[in-house]
Amino acid sequence: MFCYSSSAITFNNCSIKNNGGSGLHTNKSSPKIYNTSIVYNGSYGIYIGDNSQPTIGNLSTTGNDLFVNAIDEAPQPFDLITPVFDGDSVLFLWQNTADPDPNDSFIFVFEMAADSLFTQIQIESGGLAEPFFQIAVDEIPEPRGYWRVYAIDSDNLIRWAGSQGDTPWFVTGIASGNIAGLPEKYHLSQNYPNPFNPETRFSVSMPQSGMVDVTIYNLIGQHVRTLIHGNISAGQHELSWDSQDKFGRPALTW
Repeated sequence: MFCYSSSAITFNNCSIKNNGGSGLHTNKSSPKIYNTSIVYNGSYGIYIGDNSQPTIGNLSTTGNDLFVNAIDEAPQPFDLITPVFDGDSVLFLWQNTADPDPNDSFIFVFEMAADSLFTQIQIESGGLAEPFFQIAVDEIPEPRGYWRVYAIDSDNLIRWAGSQGDTPWFVTGIASGNIAGLPEKYHLSQNYPNPFNPETRFSVSMPQSGMVDVTIYNLIGQHVRTLIHGNISAGQHELSWDSQDKFGRPALTW
C-alpha cells in the first residue's frame, strides 16, 4: 500500500510494502502516524515536506532510511589542513565531510590562483572523492599561490572549507619548496632592499599554520595597503611590495 496525501496530517492503519519512491508522503507539518507498518527498500520510507518532526505511535519499520524532509542541506562544515611538502611535490589536505541528506553524494573541488580574489584560477581539479590533491611545487604560481576547497553535493549545494570563501590559505612557490624544516618561531624579516624603488621583499616565518595580517601604514598611521589577511600554512613565505597603495597608486617611499 502507498499512503500519499499532500494535505493529510493524520495517518492510521497504513501497511506499506514498497521498493522505490516514497512510502508515506505528506507536505503537512508535524503529521501524526499511528498503527503503521513499513517494509521498505527504496530511497526513503516516510517523507515529510518540511523540517518538522512527526508524532508516532505503534510504528513498525524494516528497511532503509526512515525520515527525509524537503529541505536540502549542503555538506557539513570542514577545515583545511596544512599542506605537506615532499621533495618536488606538495600535498594539499583537508578534512573529510558528509552530506546530511540521505542518498545525496558530494565531491570536492580544489582551486588555486595567483591572487586572493581568485580573479583567474590557474589550477582547478573537480570531482575529487578524497580529501587531498597533489601538485608539483613548480606549478604553484609566483610569488605565491592562494588555494581553497569546497564540497558540492548532488543538489548543487556548496560548502566552503572553513571560511575559505573569504580568506583563502596560501603557500609560496619560492620559499616553501626549499624548506628543510619548519621555523622555530614566528618572525617578520627586515625588508630588502631598504631604501627601495620600486619594489622591496621580506619573509614571514610560521612554525604552524594560522591567521596572519601584514599591513603597511604611513608615518601618520594611515592605511596604505594590506599584503596578507588570511590563514597561511606553516613554513617560510616570501612577500613583496611594489610601492603601490590599496588603490594601485604609487605610495611615497624612501
